[in-house]
Amino acid sequence: MTNAKNLAAVAISAMALVACNQKPDTAAESVSTDNVATMAAPDTTGGNAGVITYWVDLMPKDPTDPFAHELFDGFNREALVDWLYNAVYMNHAIVTDEDGNPLDLETIREREVSDPRYAKSNVAGLRFTEEWTFDPATHAINKKVKEVLVGHSYYQDSVFVAYVPDFKFVFTK
Repeated sequence: MTNAKNLAAVAISAMALVACNQKPDTAAESVSTDNVATMAAPDTTGGNAGVITYWVDLMPKDPTDPFAHELFDGFNREALVDWLYNAVYMNHAIVTDEDGNPLDLETIREREVSDPRYAKSNVAGLRFTEEWTFDPATHAINKKVKEVLVGHSYYQDSVFVAYVPDFKFVFTK
């Protein structure tokens, strides 16, 4: 009797597996009936996903929020900011203002020392502009950083309002 139960279990499992592997006739059939998941046909062509620009916080926007500080545990903000500035000083990147006007190294060094707004310790956010490509065979997304805009936080009545751009790093190598 045990063999009969095992055979029945294998048969039921095989039928379920075959039913799951059948492709729907229309896209509407790919939506689950309980609205939990939507399946779309994968893009098998691969290639360029395009250019994307987005801000990344480098420190909590609310210094009094203990949960926000937990999000940055283990993140070495200083090392990243130092790396960006060193890229400029080693001629691996050029620096421009937000509008793309080049800034020379002396201007960068002078601002960094003389104006607290431009101090590395006040860099609070980075706006990345990246080109993304993808490979459907490996499910890999590759990102090439084209430029990084450095910003500091602007607060009004102790509430974060926006990032104020300082300068842009455009990578040459």
